[in-house]
Amino acid sequence: MPRKPKLEIGWPVRNDLYAMVDIYNQAIRSGIATGHTQEVTRNQRLDWYRSHDKMSFPLYVLKLENKIIGYGTLSPYRVGRQAMRR
Repeated sequence: MPRKPKLEIGWPVRNDLYAMVDIYNQAIRSGIATGHTQEVTRNQRLDWYRSHDKMSFPLYVLKLENKIIGYGTLSPYRVGRQAMRR
């Protein structure tokens, strides 16, 4: 019987940001998914990463055989606009 691939969903650690930035930059290159026109660096995404917490704005990675293949997040809609903070 073939072994099923191991899929895991979990909270990312800081080093996971490298893979997350690679995925995000792939979306930027597609030209339709992010609204950004230039690729970002890991350092540019650190504040974004730090702005997430498990209660208000969760951030999860999907791993296949211990390799990040995707991520999902909830983020503030418009930072600084109190009426849209949730």
